[in-house]
Amino acid sequence: MAFTVGVLMMMDLMEAFLHDLRLHWVEFQNKFYKACGYRFTPYSIEAMILKQKDVATSTTEGKIDSF
Repeated sequence: MAFTVGVLMMMDLMEAFLHDLRLHWVEFQNKFYKACGYRFTPYSIEAMILKQKDVATSTTEGKIDSF
């Protein structure tokens, strides 16, 4: 029983240490972050459908679609 409690206490201490270490690392890395690049656009099914429709209408070259 004492061994089990000891193992659990060590795991809890390790968890707290690693969490603190991770937070320090994240805060340290933010000092060197440069936001140069392109804007993030999340994946969207609606955007893909609209893009497909735009491509389809631009390839018909003035033909009228009948639905």
